[in-house]
Amino acid sequence: MTATVETLRANPFEYLIDTGQCRLPVPLSPAEALAAAPCLAPVGLPHGRAAALAEALRRDGADTPQGFALALLGWLAEQVATVGREEAGLLSPDALLAAGEGACRDLAVCYLAACRHVGLPARFVSGYHEGDPGREDRDLHAWAEVWLPGGGWRGFDPSLGLAVADRHVAVAAAGDPADAAPVAGTFRGEAPAPRLSHAIRLTMAPHG
Repeated sequence: MTATVETLRANPFEYLIDTGQCRLPVPLSPAEALAAAPCLAPVGLPHGRAAALAEALRRDGADTPQGFALALLGWLAEQVATVGREEAGLLSPDALLAAGEGACRDLAVCYLAACRHVGLPARFVSGYHEGDPGREDRDLHAWAEVWLPGGGWRGFDPSLGLAVADRHVAVAAAGDPADAAPVAGTFRGEAPAPRLSHAIRLTMAPHG
């Protein structure tokens, strides 16, 4: 499959925060709360360490939606190493923070857990990032999006320490990371253990 995607968000901060909702937990109308429910539900993995991290960041002054999103982004990018991990599944936020390293998808889940703990809607995103232009082999990437009053859904990539702009391409976003998985399905019958292979070639146009 070949696709051409045009990305338009050169500046990830081209919005004005709604000062009337500039606190945590984010004030939501009944309709907004219903729509955001899947993105506020506790992550179904042990996340006591992520909750403790969230509380520590709030005590240090990250007590607004944007302030918290940026403080958490910086902390994870600086304190947790991003590594390749071929094993299936996700590390729990507790396991990630204890190990001090994990795959991009693990950091994204930890980011969700901390955001949701303070009442900031957050969802998991699967897609692509330009990565190292000198590399030919590519892989899927994962990051998080949070809902900022006045800004809507905005991406934050804790494995790169970046607010998401036009160098990312989102393919799927969901409150439950399983709903943004690249493949899903079932098989009936007798067969050897399934093996999935892929090859991704990504060409990015120059900036500007």
